[in-house]
Amino acid sequence: MRPINPSQWTAPSGARNVQSHRVMEKLGMRREAVLRQHRVHRGERIDEVWYGLLRAEWSEAAP
Repeated sequence: MRPINPSQWTAPSGARNVQSHRVMEKLGMRREAVLRQHRVHRGERIDEVWYGLLRAEWSEAAP
């Protein structure tokens, strides 16, 4: 995860990495984009999924 600005956090993941998607969703992040054939992994072009979370949403999701 990396900060884009103080009010938003984003994180990329390979489209097939379902475990990573679950972790980000449990943190309250939302799927924001699917970049088709965006990167190469082991010689194969794969889709990349981006998740995001706004500061206001983080405050709402916090226990």
